[in-house]
Amino acid sequence: MKMSMIKPCSIKKIKYVAALTLAVLISTSCGKARVDVHHEAGKNWDYPETVAILPFSYNSVVEEGKYTRPILRETIFNYFSYLGYNDLPLNMVNLKLEPIMKTGVTVDDITNDQLMKILGVDAVIRGHVINATNLTAGIYAETSIEAKLEMIDLRTDAVLW
Repeated sequence: MKMSMIKPCSIKKIKYVAALTLAVLISTSCGKARVDVHHEAGKNWDYPETVAILPFSYNSVVEEGKYTRPILRETIFNYFSYLGYNDLPLNMVNLKLEPIMKTGVTVDDITNDQLMKILGVDAVIRGHVINATNLTAGIYAETSIEAKLEMIDLRTDAVLW
C-alpha cells in the first residue's frame, strides 16, 4: 500500500496561486467608478451644457442643525458631475448668490432669467428637503432623506425632470 504524499513545494505553489487570485479579485472589485458620457454636439443639440445646483430649501420638520441640505446638495453634485455637464462648483454658486440672498430674498424667489444672468449657466437643479431621519443603533445606522428635485432649463423655463 503506497500513499501519495503532496510535496511541500506544491503546497507553497497552491498557496501562492490562491493568494494571488484573491489579491486580483479584491483589487478589481474595490475601485472608483469611471463613467464616460459621450454625446453628439451637433446643431440639433439643445440640452443644457452648464448646470448649477442651487442651495436647497427645507420643510420646518427638518432641523437646521442636522446639515441635511448641504450634505445632500454636495452628494448630488458629486454624482451629477459624472453625467457630462459642465457643473458650476457649489462654492461659486454660493458666492454668486450671496449678495442677493443677503437682502432677504430666498433662492426660490429668484426668477429663472435672473439665475441665468447671475450664474451664467443653461440649467439649474432646485431641491427641497421634505423630511430627514437618522437612526443609529449600535453598529447599525440608517439615514433617510425625502426630497423633491427638479432640473430646469433656464433658456426655455422647461422642467427637464
